[in-house]
Amino acid sequence: MNKLQPEILFVDDQPEVTSALELAFRKQPFEVFTANSAQHGLEILARKSIDAVITDEQMPVMSGSQFLSIVRKQYPETIRMILSGQASFNATLAAINDAQAHRFLLKPCAPKDIALSIAQAIDDREAKFRRGAERRDEPTGASGQVPQAEVQSLAADGLIPIVAGCLRELEVDAGD
Repeated sequence: MNKLQPEILFVDDQPEVTSALELAFRKQPFEVFTANSAQHGLEILARKSIDAVITDEQMPVMSGSQFLSIVRKQYPETIRMILSGQASFNATLAAINDAQAHRFLLKPCAPKDIALSIAQAIDDREAKFRRGAERRDEPTGASGQVPQAEVQSLAADGLIPIVAGCLRELEVDAGD
């Protein structure tokens, strides 16, 4: 990464939430951007090289899962997380299946836990990039392509933490 600090974007329809997150993250090693709608978030993504997007699930016009699905298609390398006070089973499924969110965090969530989740996701992404670069340097199959088993392995690397994180969150929710 060439940037001095990872750039993160918080999206929530409640300005007091984005203001609080911006204030809580002022001493963290991230450059923070905020948006109060999915549309504004997409505008920021078009202008900036955002490393991670953390969005509320329940917003007017477009849910967080819908927003992250668009982010996934337009900016596939951007880390996607949901931070929500409402953790319905359907929202969790949409976050996994459609948006391929890296984490589903429940409010209230301590800023240090959010920061740790972001940092871990960025580290995981960088490690995958390095592994991918190393694999490109290795001999490939007769077709000159990376063998399918390796592609599936990379996909599994991303899916397992998503499912495990969501299951943990659902267990917490079910215990209430």
